[in-house]
Amino acid sequence: MDKVINKTEPAIYVGTYGKYNSGSIEGKWLKLNDYEDIESFYKACHELHKNEYDPEFMFQDWEYIPNSMINESWIDPEFYDLLDEANMSHIDYEVYLSAVNHGLSWETLQDDYSGEFDDDVDFAIEMAESTGFIEPDIWPNNCIDWNQAARDLMTEYVEIEGHYFRNC
Repeated sequence: MDKVINKTEPAIYVGTYGKYNSGSIEGKWLKLNDYEDIESFYKACHELHKNEYDPEFMFQDWEYIPNSMINESWIDPEFYDLLDEANMSHIDYEVYLSAVNHGLSWETLQDDYSGEFDDDVDFAIEMAESTGFIEPDIWPNNCIDWNQAARDLMTEYVEIEGHYFRNC
């Protein structure tokens, strides 16, 4: 499965508890995009540690995987669903990852994404214009308290690193 995810690539350093308990951190970084699904990933883990009879995998480090979907001995089987969704998305994977790490649902993230803006006021103005509530550069835009409009709007949205998502 060929997948391209911007500059970031989910990866896990896979060792075993047996080796670790014997004083070794021997393992290898595995890129999750190299595997079609969780089963093929675990098959690669078994192949990597085939010198152990029944290896108990230890994920000693990882990159670009939502914190809620991994720990040192487990990866959420739904991670590949998230990865597939992210690969089909118009949203950069880094933004996707950050939003999921902030507690947003990856299942609705594409629908909830509103774009990237410099600040809440710019977001509020764009929302007002794009929904047809106001016309750009026509009175009474200059009479609107955009700071208040932004505060009101942000009760239903969340900003994460300059990216705005519906959060209701």
